[in-house]
Amino acid sequence: MRRALVLTLAIVVISTACGSSGGGAAAPAPSTKAGATKAGATEARVSGFEIKAPALTDVQQILAGQTTDQLPTDKALQLFVLAFGPVPGVTVHDGPKGALPSGTLALEAVSDHWADLSDEQRSAISDLLGTDPATPPTQSPTAGHRGRSAATTPDDSDGPGAEVYRSNLDQSLALLEARLGPLGGAAEPIHVQLMVHILDPSNVNARALAWTARVRPDLCRVTINPTRIGDLRGPSLPLVHELFHCYQGHWRNGRRGQPIWVREGLANWVAASTVAGTGAADEGILYSTYQVWQESPTTPLFERNYDAVGFFSLVEQSIPNLIRRVQQITVDDTNEQAYADSVNGVDDLLDRWGARQFDLSDWGPDWDLAGPGVPALVVHAPGEFGVLGNGASDSVESTPFASKRSGVSITAEIAEIDISPGTGGTVRLDTNSERLSAVGGQWCTGTVCVCPPETVQAGREFPQLRGAEHMAIAIAAGPAAGSVTIRGRTLLEVCGEQQQCYVGRFTMAPISSEVFQTISGGGGATLDVAADGTFTIDLSTMSEWVAAPTVDTTMENHVRFGGQITGRLGLPTTRTDPATLDAWDAGSITGQLSAYLHGNLVMTMDEETARQFAAGFGNPTGRWSVTPCTDTGFTFSNSGTSFVWAPA
Repeated sequence: MRRALVLTLAIVVISTACGSSGGGAAAPAPSTKAGATKAGATEARVSGFEIKAPALTDVQQILAGQTTDQLPTDKALQLFVLAFGPVPGVTVHDGPKGALPSGTLALEAVSDHWADLSDEQRSAISDLLGTDPATPPTQSPTAGHRGRSAATTPDDSDGPGAEVYRSNLDQSLALLEARLGPLGGAAEPIHVQLMVHILDPSNVNARALAWTARVRPDLCRVTINPTRIGDLRGPSLPLVHELFHCYQGHWRNGRRGQPIWVREGLANWVAASTVAGTGAADEGILYSTYQVWQESPTTPLFERNYDAVGFFSLVEQSIPNLIRRVQQITVDDTNEQAYADSVNGVDDLLDRWGARQFDLSDWGPDWDLAGPGVPALVVHAPGEFGVLGNGASDSVESTPFASKRSGVSITAEIAEIDISPGTGGTVRLDTNSERLSAVGGQWCTGTVCVCPPETVQAGREFPQLRGAEHMAIAIAAGPAAGSVTIRGRTLLEVCGEQQQCYVGRFTMAPISSEVFQTISGGGGATLDVAADGTFTIDLSTMSEWVAAPTVDTTMENHVRFGGQITGRLGLPTTRTDPATLDAWDAGSITGQLSAYLHGNLVMTMDEETARQFAAGFGNPTGRWSVTPCTDTGFTFSNSGTSFVWAPA
């Protein structure tokens, strides 16, 4: 049911364990959220209502437009350089350095193109990883050389130095198996081999903390870079992320071509939600990745990668059992199927997406992205908005699987809000929140909200949209693009101001006819039109009409009419449209007619014949047409005869 809306206001209408598409260098570990708590948060940058997105990091530039985990050769090599170190013939993008705690995607990507690389490139990569250059790194039976890490371990045992981190790996795996079941299943468990490998700490592009390789169906190797991962206590978010890649490889049976937003975003979400609250020292490592999600609402979901962690946190906020779906989501090969399996049963996702991606907890839980492992991000409420007055319009449009934020200050008398099908959003009403669908339609923003008596919709009352001078909007869209359009209109325009032109008392000018030439008289009849279009024509005030046939002006006809004609006009809603003659009843009129030839009376009609003659001027309503009304009046026309009506 419609009700007055009291606003301050904001509407939000409406697309790193394994790495980050990066909001800059990894931030210090802030506290994670419990409800709307923002302890330890830093402030995101705001420009008006839109958060000013930071420059793309080098990681983001590499992965821009990449929709699956099968990277082309140039991107595979560039990502490898950022994760592990230099490779001959490969240069990386300039720009802010993005966080890339995991090297798994880079490792698998160069393995995919191993045969396409030069001997120098294969040698450099193998030297960095301590693997055999004759074999792709993910399949190498060895890991480590030059005394920096483990040597060959043919019995699949851990490498030297791994004992320092084995308990951390076991605790991480135990947490994960408690949620997902045994890795590989109870009947055919998968062994996790732990290796330690030191990347050159002086190389700023050797950013990987850890990486994973599915060496065989029954062996998953996790490698740790101790110079980057640091001291661990208890379970570790990067280790959980890497272990989840072991699950993904098993579920997909090594099959490549997985949507990258699922592969990396889901791994980030599983890791963050698994270690949340365990006291893991690296629990806040995904801060910059969540920040990318928050600061880039217009990026379509299918073009995201590591920052899709925000999407899965959003879904988990509506269905706490999301963990039960991760296997099915993982085995899906298409974006659309993975999305459908993720959101199945979440009816309000599009309503919550934009508001929670804005992540302004001061406005309440509907505006807060919260949940296990979600770091605390804070933005200020928006400031000045663009003004929307009478005659103006503003549209907020979102691409599929994304959201969009905007703001407007409405000064128009009537706000007409159109929401395209499939568009969702959340509306902030003072201290309360409503779904976007609650504000669709026409709303009054002033104190006069009833259509005046002289209008088409006389008496109609519009609900009030109080506080519309500060309306913030953000929308979210699913498979189809979404939009919200706000138009500013005057009250009289919406009510049908033009009707008053036809309403009132009018006086008829002398009759104009193509068949008869008016000599004198024929005017003076009155027309009264009510606000609902009903009318009465009073012929008793009409002067005697003296007219001659245009084919023989020697004969004069003297005609007097009496009585009334009643009917109804169909009144238009715009000034340019004419009224329609919907009803006409001439049954009560009277008439007298005398004909003179050269001044001599030659014929007198009896009253009944004259009445029928008079009634014939307009009895077939379908033959009448009505001209658009102007300030000077309007005209009834019928077969060459016109009744011109001017305001009395």
